[in-house]
Amino acid sequence: MSVDEVTESPSITMLLVSFHFVVHGKVQHVSMRAYTKKQADKLGINGWVKNTADGTVEGDASGTVEACAKFKRWLQTRGSPRAVITKAEFTEERHIGTDTETHVDDAMHVT
Repeated sequence: MSVDEVTESPSITMLLVSFHFVVHGKVQHVSMRAYTKKQADKLGINGWVKNTADGTVEGDASGTVEACAKFKRWLQTRGSPRAVITKAEFTEERHIGTDTETHVDDAMHVT
């Protein structure tokens, strides 16, 4: 099951997943990292986000299947108000447990 396959089953929404993301386009000098942190915090997503030398924004994220699916859609379609996203890539997707058996850091970190 991919991170995007969200169902209404409580057992699915309690599953924790993680993934790496790279967002392309006009995503630097437009507050993308700050807005990414704000959206991640709103959804209960944990991880980190940073600017890269090649002009992208990248990071790692983890959270429930449902929250990660929403976060991925946000990274693909919205971003910060001044961002112009041309592509978002998601790799290293994996299940990391359930929210009752796995402890992950409780915030998105901006680096």
